[in-house]
Amino acid sequence: MKGDNVFLIFMHIPKTAGTTLRKAMAASFSDDEIIYADSSDPFDFELTRETLRPLIKEKPNAKAIIGHFMYGVHEIIFENIPERRYKYITFFRDPVQRMVSEYFHNYELNAIHGFGSLGGYEKGVFDYLMTNDLYGANIQAKYISGRGYREERNISDIDDYLIRCTEIINKDFIHIGFSGRFEYELSAIGSKIGKEFSIPELSENVRGYPKPHELFFQEELDALYKLNEADVFLLSNVGISIDPRIRRSIPPIKASRNLQQAELRASKIALRTMLSAFNDLLLDREKAQEIMDYLGGELEKSRSDF
Repeated sequence: MKGDNVFLIFMHIPKTAGTTLRKAMAASFSDDEIIYADSSDPFDFELTRETLRPLIKEKPNAKAIIGHFMYGVHEIIFENIPERRYKYITFFRDPVQRMVSEYFHNYELNAIHGFGSLGGYEKGVFDYLMTNDLYGANIQAKYISGRGYREERNISDIDDYLIRCTEIINKDFIHIGFSGRFEYELSAIGSKIGKEFSIPELSENVRGYPKPHELFFQEELDALYKLNEADVFLLSNVGISIDPRIRRSIPPIKASRNLQQAELRASKIALRTMLSAFNDLLLDREKAQEIMDYLGGELEKSRSDF
């Protein structure tokens, strides 16, 4: 692989250390060598095509691309030069940890941009993860398989998914890392592609959110792992570029806190989130005024209801 003219496709599955990987790549590739691209809906192949086409034209000599897109994006990148060689790289993460991280990440974004509506967050973390498609049950299997349709929350035929994922990984992936061992994985990627990566500080996205065992009872953890059954099987059964130690991290994390402690922890996270949002608004007067105008409108609506 070293020195070969192989185009590298870094598939950034949400909340799997991709932001930190981008930092490492930015320090190791020149700007004209790498394309940064995120489809607003990675599950929509045509929208991804529309997003990538102008970016590819801007950087015809690029050697790599990184972004939120599913397997199959090579068909867009090389639709005019199908003989070009390519390889995929991605990171996996414990599926329940990934969902929890995405929940709190989006909670923070919604606290700032969602105005008065929390979009259903009042349900609580467990109920929201079990019922809301936003947090991508089995999203790692869906990204790898290229079958990440929004309407398909539950994977009905896990064996079919695993067979497809295994075939794709064997054919087109040079490395699948585990986000829990980022430094090791980055070194392994560098040795394969002939790059020496500097190790960036882990993104707050990775290290700043609570762990599942701090939030859930054991039966809740079991239900969340069951919901992510395809991802669990993918991480434990697919051997390509996955260190065997990952398999020992897959059994459900033992719940170690009672309900009162979990609720206290969740309340502290919510308070931290709101304080962070208010601090951001202190630096953004325009956004603060927009929110005040919105709240004023909601107040008038509530008065008219009486």
